[in-house]
Amino acid sequence: MLLPSTSDFHKDHIATSLFTQEALKQRGWTPHARYWIVHGRLEWPVPKGLHEGFPLPISPRGFHLLRQRVDLNQQDENQKLEALQAHSSQTMGMRRFMEAFVRQNELIYPDRNRQPRRRHEERGRGRRLFLKHC
Repeated sequence: MLLPSTSDFHKDHIATSLFTQEALKQRGWTPHARYWIVHGRLEWPVPKGLHEGFPLPISPRGFHLLRQRVDLNQQDENQKLEALQAHSSQTMGMRRFMEAFVRQNELIYPDRNRQPRRRHEERGRGRRLFLKHC
C-alpha cells in the first residue's frame, strides 16, 4: 500500500498518513506500507512542468529517510501523465506542479521511521536503495 509520508510538508497529507497507518496497524498490514512525499518543500520538484526523462530529485524533506528509487520506462511515464491529466479540477490550478512528477523514476520510502546512520548504496534488479546520514 502506498500512502503519504509523515515527512510531507502539507498537514492534510500527514493526517491521511497517520489515519491510514493506524488502519493498517489494526489489520496487521503495516509491513506492506510504502510512503511517498508530494510536498517536499517550496519549489520542489524543479524544474516545474513536464520534463519527461528527467530524474525526480530527492525532496529536502526526504534526505534523512531511507529511500528506494524505482525507475520508470516511457510507457510508465505516459500512463502517469494520462492519470494526472484526468484530474482536471486539480490540473487547472496546479498543472506545472503536477506535471513535474512525470519523471524517469519514483522515490519510495519503505519505512517512515528508519533513520540510517551512514551513507550506503545497494543496487539490484534496476532499483537502488539509498541511505544517507542525517
